Amino acid sequence: SGAPKGANRTHCFLAAQHYALKRLFPYQPNDIDLPVFPVFALNNIASGITTVIPSIDISRPDPRDSKTLIYQIKKCKVNCMTLAPSSFRNVAIYCDAKNIMLGGISRVLTGGAPISETDILRFMKIAPSSKNWILYGSTEVEPIAHIESREMLSIKPPKWINTTKIGVNVGRIDKALDYKFINIEADTTSQNVEVKDIEVGNGEVGELIVAGEHVCEGYYRNQEAFARAKIRGKHGVVWHRTGDLARVDEDGFLWIVGRKHNVIKRGTEYFFPVRPEIILKDLSHVVNAAYLNINHNNKNSIIAVATLDERNKKMEEICNEEITKVFKKERLPLDGVVFMEEIPMDVRHHSKVDYGRLREKLYDLHI
Repeated sequence: SGAPKGANRTHCFLAAQHYALKRLFPYQPNDIDLPVFPVFALNNIASGITTVIPSIDISRPDPRDSKTLIYQIKKCKVNCMTLAPSSFRNVAIYCDAKNIMLGGISRVLTGGAPISETDILRFMKIAPSSKNWILYGSTEVEPIAHIESREMLSIKPPKWINTTKIGVNVGRIDKALDYKFINIEADTTSQNVEVKDIEVGNGEVGELIVAGEHVCEGYYRNQEAFARAKIRGKHGVVWHRTGDLARVDEDGFLWIVGRKHNVIKRGTEYFFPVRPEIILKDLSHVVNAAYLNINHNNKNSIIAVATLDERNKKMEEICNEEITKVFKKERLPLDGVVFMEEIPMDVRHHSKVDYGRLREKLYDLHI
């Protein structure tokens, strides 16, 4: 989220990242991989395997993208892929609609935004022989955690009165990383802070920070970005602030609940967007969705925003009633439902909601 920062991809960092990925997801000599993320193409070069460059621009989605990718997969005999969540979902939807099976796919990595159980089940249907790994990480740290889709589906979400604290399970944190969770409202920009003084209790939601060899330690000519995203600890250890709010359960699984700057606070209680957005997107006729608060004209409102596959007044009334009913059942605060033609998404791979631009659009609508 926000303006892209220039991460210092040193040889040391790239090598550490490669060996971390190689340890978790080793290639076979004859593998042919299609990666939509450029950094995985670098990893492929270091691994010495064939790479098929995708003929799409994930930052500018096109309705023909899935057809293009399927053509490349078939033509080039691709057997493994690294897909953005949007590509993962759209390929599965396209193949399901066209009765296309991807029997030759043995492995898919996907990550960069929350993946719903519905999307996983849909992909498993069209690629039954594939192991699908949900990979959690960022430009600065890849990988942080991982989980295979079948294991993810086998784990029942914990029960919380505040449903938003469930989040999404992204697996166990990589053993090569140190990690901690710090207070949601902690300010570390001064750098004069001891991590132990701002840690939250075991199992509580906090901002995830990580340190280790495959953690990028700085930004190109950008000390302001360093101050915002890094904490220099004792003995020179640099902790990376992921900006993600999460917790680890008693079995060691990491549950992501949302981004720090998108946390919703009502009274003294926090609410987080990931689980509500998954609930919304799993409803019939909902294509995309967002859950956020907006401050406008001295009024704070918690809003559900949705785009529909068929937008008309009758459909909006039906969906409004369904959303209101589900949110009441889940005890989620909701002041209104807004339907839009399109929800602004991130410019990198069009998988995450751009909440800043979305709020601007809602202000223009006088919400």
